[in-house]
Amino acid sequence: MIEDNLSLVSFTAKKYTGKTAEFDDLMSVGSIGLIKAADSFDPLKHVQFSTYASHCIKNEILMYLRKNTKPEVPLEKWKEEALFCSEEDLVWMEMERKINRSKFTEIADQLPSRQKKIIYLRFGLDGKLEQSQKAVAAIAGVSQSCVSKVERKFIELLKADMDNDAK
Repeated sequence: MIEDNLSLVSFTAKKYTGKTAEFDDLMSVGSIGLIKAADSFDPLKHVQFSTYASHCIKNEILMYLRKNTKPEVPLEKWKEEALFCSEEDLVWMEMERKINRSKFTEIADQLPSRQKKIIYLRFGLDGKLEQSQKAVAAIAGVSQSCVSKVERKFIELLKADMDNDAK
């Protein structure tokens, strides 16, 4: 079953190959996902193995990429950049940071309470420190995958809000 579905690993690995990961590394990680799929597959759930395996492979690759890629510059990173700025530049940077924070909070407050808590922890809103997905998952009592999904939904909401502001 594993050998018959290695093409799924190859297909998925090609989609995610790029600046942050090599194809061979993703093939290895994807193969682990395929093996996990074979071990945990339940035919009584009425799902084709290839569909189930595709999800397992993708999840494994995404977890690998999350662990092995550096995150975007955090909102607080501006302080390091400020060392070479004029006082006027610092004022503008501080205003931009506050606007970003308030927009984050405004959008996060639209979410259900559990998702809101996850976003507040993840992005360090309300004066809290930013937390990793793993740490947020442990604090909130959910899986890291759940934190990732909430984060993606939140980012989609932010993008939609930015698009509305641009119109």
